[in-house]
Amino acid sequence: MNYNFDDYLNVVRQNIKNKKLHAPICDELESHLSDSADFYVEIGYDEETANTKALEDMGEPVSVGESMAKLHDLSAWQKFFRVAFIFVAVLKIIDLLLLNILGWGWSALLLWNNLDFSLVGEFFWMILTVFVGFRLSLSLKRKSPVIFSIIIASLDLGSVFMFGFATSLAARGRLCDFFELYYSIEVGKVMLAEVIAGYIFTALVVAALVVCFVRIVRIIDEPFSDSRKLKKSVNTVMITLVSLATLVYGAMYAYADYRDRAQFKAYSQVVSDMSDLCLENGKLTSDDYDTVIEKFDYLEFQKSNSECLKDDETGVYALIGEEALMNPELRITIRPDGSLSMECLTGSSYNNFDLSLRYFCFGKIWSPHNRWLGSDTMVTYLMDFTDNAQQGDSVDEYLEMVKTTSSDFKYYYDAQTGKEKYATELDTSDFFSQWYYYIYVNDGKLEYCEDMID
Repeated sequence: MNYNFDDYLNVVRQNIKNKKLHAPICDELESHLSDSADFYVEIGYDEETANTKALEDMGEPVSVGESMAKLHDLSAWQKFFRVAFIFVAVLKIIDLLLLNILGWGWSALLLWNNLDFSLVGEFFWMILTVFVGFRLSLSLKRKSPVIFSIIIASLDLGSVFMFGFATSLAARGRLCDFFELYYSIEVGKVMLAEVIAGYIFTALVVAALVVCFVRIVRIIDEPFSDSRKLKKSVNTVMITLVSLATLVYGAMYAYADYRDRAQFKAYSQVVSDMSDLCLENGKLTSDDYDTVIEKFDYLEFQKSNSECLKDDETGVYALIGEEALMNPELRITIRPDGSLSMECLTGSSYNNFDLSLRYFCFGKIWSPHNRWLGSDTMVTYLMDFTDNAQQGDSVDEYLEMVKTTSSDFKYYYDAQTGKEKYATELDTSDFFSQWYYYIYVNDGKLEYCEDMID
């Protein structure tokens, strides 16, 4: 040990976060060192050798500084960090309990239902929280952060499994398959290799966390133990997991966004063509069926299932774009009396593929704002339109707005009344998120409109 007393005490000071403890602890240590050195001089050692042996008896200054600090109160900032972490951890535990009670979390691990890919982002936050808790315990020499961290990890094992599953998909170049998996009834049978990989990854992560937890608790229980090697090990394990989580999440998000953009572009083209049909032709009846079908000649239509039709209806449907997050489809139906409808349906599966990085996963009950929910411009326009439009006004501006903003759009013509109805349903991601707008038209002119908030 190549320290003199002053060097030794300076290193001790550097490892005591609470500056108020520097003077009393260093005074106490200096007194112990002096007494020990005096003892060695009395039994025959020279002064330099006596000082060296006194320092050796005292131990490494890093561990001595940390351990001496542990025996005293924490500084105000240290107390603040510990309380802040525990506060956030308690909220996270409540969040995970609600998640598991509602069947979103552990259900992925136990394969109770279809896989939830939003848990991939949840794993990122879980491992980051655990990392912070482990390091905080080692820095403060207090057990509470590491205990809360291990509780969070235990409640969030579903995200660990889902992350291992997704990592296996990405490693094998099969990210495109995860769009199909949500709609698969027997996920475990469809992707057996990925399921096994998920369980193996979960076992490895659990083992690593348990080892780190046990070693951290032991270090804290031993007053003068050296925690430097453990800090390096924890840093290595956690930084590896956080980096892996960031890489896989980033790859999945980028790929999902790429596919979603392509599908939304195809959907926008269909909405634009629907608006053009209404602008160019006005009223569309069953006699215009061939004209309507020809407008969408880039789609592959199939005969509609009888379950989707009423007794006197016939019709076709076509999927829009490649399979991705929403899987929209265009449905065209006619009736013998001349009625016709065009509906561009988007479904509601986007929430289940929510890859947004929200720390509290219970917030997934609210939809993230995305390109499918409808623009704020359209919401503002429709609110103004329904408040101020008068009977006999043109609806061309409304149709142009639908086309420009690629908003939800449906067209209905009822031959019995001779009137048309346009419908736009928007989700604004507010507390009252569902907005329904119905515009009734006769010979291209507005009769009246309705709006409803859910």
